[in-house]
Amino acid sequence: MAKKFQHSSGLFYGWIIVACGALALGATHGVVTNCFSLFIIPVSSSLGVSREAFSVCTMFVNGLYAVISFLSGRIYRRVSVLTSMKVASIVLPLAYFSYSFCDSLTAFYIVAVVVGTSVSFLTFLPFTAILSNWFEEKRGTALGICFMGTGLGGMLFNAGTALLLDRFGWRSTYRITGIAMLLILIPIIWLVLKERPEELGLKPLGLRQNTEEATALYGPTPAQAARSLSFYALILLALIIGFTSTVIGNIVVTHLCDLGYDTLYASNVVTAYLGALAITKILLGRLYDKIGTRNGTLVSMLGFVLGFLGLLLGNHQWAHLLILLSALGTASSNVSYPVLARYAFGTRHYTTLYGFLMGTNFVTCSFAAVIANRIYGDTGSYNGVILLCIALSAVAIILVPLIRPIRENHHI
Repeated sequence: MAKKFQHSSGLFYGWIIVACGALALGATHGVVTNCFSLFIIPVSSSLGVSREAFSVCTMFVNGLYAVISFLSGRIYRRVSVLTSMKVASIVLPLAYFSYSFCDSLTAFYIVAVVVGTSVSFLTFLPFTAILSNWFEEKRGTALGICFMGTGLGGMLFNAGTALLLDRFGWRSTYRITGIAMLLILIPIIWLVLKERPEELGLKPLGLRQNTEEATALYGPTPAQAARSLSFYALILLALIIGFTSTVIGNIVVTHLCDLGYDTLYASNVVTAYLGALAITKILLGRLYDKIGTRNGTLVSMLGFVLGFLGLLLGNHQWAHLLILLSALGTASSNVSYPVLARYAFGTRHYTTLYGFLMGTNFVTCSFAAVIANRIYGDTGSYNGVILLCIALSAVAIILVPLIRPIRENHHI
């Protein structure tokens, strides 16, 4: 039965895993993160709290993303990736459904902790680990298509959530969305998803047949990695990507409105940006496969520079096209880390070191919007934070050539 999925004679089952990942990411990260802003006004108005206080929920979610990422190596040594996903596929929809019963900020914060923990086990970390098992070749393309689900899911669920909020209110919307999430996740995680190709009698795509070297684990220990220049270049790069990608996702609408454009126009620019983000995740994955790890990352960082220049020149409508190019940079916050981790650290401690990069990324995600709004409050403009992000993107371009495979590797 499994033979028909072998890549030498038909559809390779790994591409079905990629499709599963795109659907799952759309129904999890696409909902939890990309739809959150839609609930800010109705929930804060209903509970009589400030928008800033309600928005603290996102800090809990991003904070838990970071914690789970840092601990992922230890966690996955004790519990399999698929087992943790099966548990989370039940817990997350129930927790999201539970938002509908919250009558205080404390209750929202408690539920946000559960949501942040469970969504971490259903998104980037597990699917990166699984796709690494399935693909030796075309790994960048597979990751790009999979992570595209966050953008597409965000667009689709944003539209649906907006309609539901208008018709049924925020409590019913949480319930309906939680049920939809459950109906999408259970079949995918419990019935279709396979952690390794060997479960179906297959081999990873591109694996060199009958070559022991192909399946050997290689790469430094975390302690050895921490003594290398590449490690610190990657850490700084992750801090910059986390900060700049979060800032541009949070200031486009308000910055353009400050420049005199109406809200509808600014929202359309963001919609175009989200569409570009879905496309550029696939494009960036293809670039990694075609031009290599460092060259692909350099192109991505150049996208940040051009995107923030577009914001700085926002008085000119033609410059808004440059904002769309920042999607190449934002795509790196998902697509680049698994590729860079494999390139620099190898496979022996890949999960631990990749998780460390993701955790570092989410640390700056947690407070980037706060810093951006503080600069705005002090200056009355986002130009200061835009210039900061241009400078940081330039630093990122300088860091990329410093990232090299760490030589302290051992084959088994």
